[in-house]
Amino acid sequence: MNGDSPSPAQKANEQYRQIITDMLQELNQVLDDHVVVKIARGVPGLTVADTGQVEAIEGDPQAVVQGVVDQFVSLSNKVVVKTLQPLLRQCPWIKVPGVS
Repeated sequence: MNGDSPSPAQKANEQYRQIITDMLQELNQVLDDHVVVKIARGVPGLTVADTGQVEAIEGDPQAVVQGVVDQFVSLSNKVVVKTLQPLLRQCPWIKVPGVS
C-alpha cells in the first residue's frame, strides 16, 4: 500500500470540499463573489479562500454543507423581502406577513 494514498476519510473530505466549492460557484452566478465568500466564511467549520475555493472543513462535513445551505436560504429570503418591500408599500391594502 502506498503511503501517499489518501484515506477514505480524506477522500470523503475532499468530495465535500469540492461540492461546497461548486455550490459557491453556482451562487456566484446570482450574487457578487465577495458576498458569497463573506457569507460562506460565516459558516462554522468552513475555511474559504478569497477565490471562493474551499480550503478546509473542520468537524462534521454534512453539518457544514447544511450550514452553507441555511446561510444562503436565509439570505435569499432577505433579498426577496428587500426587493418586494418598495412595491408592496405602494399598495398598503395588500398585507403580506414578513414583508412590510
